[in-house]
Amino acid sequence: MEVVAAAVGALVTSTGELLCSCVCSKINITVNLQSNLVALEKEMKCLMDRRKEVKHETEIAEKVGNEIRAQVVTWLEDVEKLQLRVNPIQEEMVNNENNSACFLNCSKRYKASKEVEEILQEIKRLLDVGSFNSGVVYPTRVPRAVEHIPGPSIKSQKTASRKFDETMSALHDNRFKGLVQKQIAVRLNLKLEMVEDMQRTASQLYQRLEEERFLLILDDVWEKIDLNILGVPQPEVHKGRKILLTSRRMEVCRSMMTDVEVKMEVLNDEEAWQLFSKKAGDVAHLKDIKPYAEAIARECCGLPLAIIILGAAMRRKTKIELWDHALKELQRSMPSVGGIEDEVYKPLKWSYDSLQESVKMHDVVRDVAIWIASSFEDGHKSFVRSGTGLSPKLCWPVPVQGNWLLETVPERFLQGFEALRVLNLGRTCIKSLPLSLLQLGDLRALILRSCFSLEELPPLGGLSRLQILDLTATRIREIPRGMENLSNLRQLDLSHTRKLKTIQTGIISRLSCLEFLDTTRSKFHFRMKGEEHDGQATFDELRYLDRLLILSITFKRIPCIRFEDLSWINRLRGFKIFMGPTVYPIVTTYDKRVIISCLDLSQESIGQLWSIANYLVLQNCSGLNKMLKDLVINSVGCFVGLKSLTVERSTSSNLRTVGECSAHSDLLPNLEQLHLYDLADLESISDLASPLGLRFGRLILIEVRDCYKMRCLLSCGDFIRTLPNLEVIKVSSCPVLDELFSYDSGQNMAPNPIAPNLQILELKDLPELKTLCRHEETWPCLEQVDVIVCHRLRRLPLTEQNVGAIKEIRGESQWWDALEWDEDKTKSSLLPYFRPCCV
Repeated sequence: MEVVAAAVGALVTSTGELLCSCVCSKINITVNLQSNLVALEKEMKCLMDRRKEVKHETEIAEKVGNEIRAQVVTWLEDVEKLQLRVNPIQEEMVNNENNSACFLNCSKRYKASKEVEEILQEIKRLLDVGSFNSGVVYPTRVPRAVEHIPGPSIKSQKTASRKFDETMSALHDNRFKGLVQKQIAVRLNLKLEMVEDMQRTASQLYQRLEEERFLLILDDVWEKIDLNILGVPQPEVHKGRKILLTSRRMEVCRSMMTDVEVKMEVLNDEEAWQLFSKKAGDVAHLKDIKPYAEAIARECCGLPLAIIILGAAMRRKTKIELWDHALKELQRSMPSVGGIEDEVYKPLKWSYDSLQESVKMHDVVRDVAIWIASSFEDGHKSFVRSGTGLSPKLCWPVPVQGNWLLETVPERFLQGFEALRVLNLGRTCIKSLPLSLLQLGDLRALILRSCFSLEELPPLGGLSRLQILDLTATRIREIPRGMENLSNLRQLDLSHTRKLKTIQTGIISRLSCLEFLDTTRSKFHFRMKGEEHDGQATFDELRYLDRLLILSITFKRIPCIRFEDLSWINRLRGFKIFMGPTVYPIVTTYDKRVIISCLDLSQESIGQLWSIANYLVLQNCSGLNKMLKDLVINSVGCFVGLKSLTVERSTSSNLRTVGECSAHSDLLPNLEQLHLYDLADLESISDLASPLGLRFGRLILIEVRDCYKMRCLLSCGDFIRTLPNLEVIKVSSCPVLDELFSYDSGQNMAPNPIAPNLQILELKDLPELKTLCRHEETWPCLEQVDVIVCHRLRRLPLTEQNVGAIKEIRGESQWWDALEWDEDKTKSSLLPYFRPCCV
C-alpha cells in the first residue's frame, strides 16, 4: 500500500507540474499578446522595407535582361503569403484601438497570441534568409530575344517641335530610307562601306534577301515605303518571304497593297471584365467592391493595356474607399491628345498618379521630371523639396497628395506660404495638421480626401477665404471648430466620414455661399424638424442655402416631408437623397435621384418623393403593393419629372392586388427607363403598368432580371397599343417566361410592329421562351440581337425586307442552326452577321 501510495503521489505530482507548466505557458503566451502585437508591427515594417528593396532590385535586373534567382522569387511569394495573414490581425488592432475592454475572450486571446508568435518566428526567418548574399540574379545575363529601339514622344515644346519638323522632312529624303537599309543590313550581319550610296546598298540587300526566307516587321508605319528602293524583294508566300506591318492608317495598307488587313478591335464588356478581374484578383468579386470594379473596367474602354494596368494597380485592395477614389480619379482625368491616346490617357495617368511620391531616380531623370512638372500650361506650378531645402513664399498649389509615407506635417513646413491658394494633402497618412495652417489666410482649397488616419483639424474659422474643403474618407468625429465663419465656402465634401457623428445645428445654414454638399456614407444623418437630437443639424436648414446647386444626403428612414417643404429642392441642379440603413449602389452622376433601401414602403407616403425625382430606386423594400395603392388613390396629378424607375428585390410585390384601383391618367408620362430586378411575384410588366395608368409613350429601355414568375413581358392591345420610342430590351433569368409580347382582346388595334424603333434585343437564360411577337410582325430597326440559353426560341422578327439594319447576332451555333425562316435567303443574308458564342 505504501508503494502504491508513493507511486500515486509521484504521478499526481508530476501531472500537476506538467499541468501547471502547460497552464503557465498558455498564460504567458496570452499575457504577452500586447507586447507581441507591438513587436509584430515593428518587425513587419522591417520585413516590408526589405521586400521593397528586393522588389526594386529585381525590377532593375529584369529591365536589363537578368534572370532572378529562384529562391528570391520564392522569398517574395512567402512574404506576400505572410502579409495576408498579418493584415486581418492589424485590422483587428485598428478596429479595437479605442476599446478599453478586452475585445477577445481568453480562448481567442490564446489562439491570437499563438498565431502572433508563429508569425514573429516566420518574420525572423524571412529576414534572415532575405539578405541574399549571392545576389538576387544569376551571374550570367539572359540574351535579349529581339532588339528594342525606343521611340520618344515629343509634343508641345518649341525645340522638340523644330526637331520634329526636321525629322518629317527627312522622311521624304533618301537619308531616311538609307537609315532603314542600314538597320536591315545590321540585322543580317551584312557589312556595308560608309561611302556606299543608297542604290548600291539596295542592290546588296536584294542579293542577300533573294536567297533567304525572311519575315520583315515594319512597326508603326505612317506612310508608304517603297520596298524596291530599299532593296527588299517583294513578298512571296511560296518562297517563304513575308512582310508584316503595323499602322494606324488604313491608307498606308492600301498604298502598299497588303494582302490581308487585321483590324485590332477593343474587348467587349464581358471580355474586359474577365481580364480586369483576373488581374485584380478575388477582391474584384467581393459584394461591396464589385460595382466599383465593374465601373473601373468600363472606364478602360475595352483597351487591354489599360485594363491590365488598372487591374494590377487595384490587386488585393480591400478598402471600399480606395476603389471609390480610384473610380472618381479615373473619371476626372481629362485627356489632352487626340486619337487612341484619348482612350489610354485616363487609366495610364491614374496609374501614374498612384505611384509612391518617394522614388529613387537618376539625377538627369529627376531634372526632366521637374521640367515636366513646371511646364503646365494652366499656370500651375510644382514645389520640389529635397532634404531640408527652402520654404519660399508661394501662391502656387502645393501638391503632396498620394504620399502614403507621409505621416506628419512639420510645424515649420507651412510657414512662409502666406500666399498659398491650394493645399492638397489627400491620400496621405497624416493624423492631424499643424497650427501653422491657420497662417494661410489666402488659402482657397484644402483637400484632405482619403486621409484615412486623419482624426482632427485645428479651428478653421480664420481661413475666411476658403472655398473648397474636402474631408472625404477621413476619420474626423466632428466638424472643425469655426466652420460657421467660412462665409466663402462653396464646396463641402463629408462623404465616407464613417466616424462623423455630429454636425451642430446652425453651422450648415450659415455657409451662405455653399454650392455643393455631400454627407453620404457618413455616420451623420440629417433629421427632420421636430426630431432634433442634442442640437443636431436638420434637413430644414438646407432651405436657407440660396446658392446650393448639388446636394447628397442620407436619412435613416423615410422622412415625413410635406410638398411645401420640398419646394426649394426643385431649384437644385442635382441631388442624391438616400434613405435606409444599407450600403447604396454607386451613383457618380448628379441628376435628381432618390434611392430607398431596406424600408417598409407601406408605413409612409412617398408621393412627394416621386414628384421631385428624375430617377427613383426602390431596393430591398417591403410593402410595394400598398404603397402603389396609396399612390394611385391619393395622387392629384402625374409625376412628369420621373424619367427612370428601378424596383429591385422588393417583397410583397404581388401587384395584381393593386388592379382594383387604377389611375385615371398616366402617372409617369415621361418615363424613359424601367428596371425590374428580382421581383418574386411579378408575372408581367402590365401588372405594374395597369394600376399606374402607364402608356410607355416615351419609354426607351426595358430591363428585367431574375423575375421567376414572369410569363409575359408585356401585354399589348387596348391599354398599351404601341411602344413608339422603345430602343432597348434586356431580359434575363426569367425561367417561366414563354412570350415577350402578348396581345389581348384588342389585338386588332395593336399596330405592326409594336416596337418600330427597337434596336437592341438581349435575351439570356430564358429556357421556356418560344415567342417574341406575332408571326407576321417584323422589327425594321433591329441592329443587335443576343440570344443566350433560349433554346426553344425558333423565330426572329426578321425577313428579307428588314435585314439591312442588322449589325450583329450572337448566340449558340446549335440555336442558330435550328432557327426557322420564311425564306432560306433570309438566313443566308444574315449569316455574315452571326457570331457564335459559348455558354
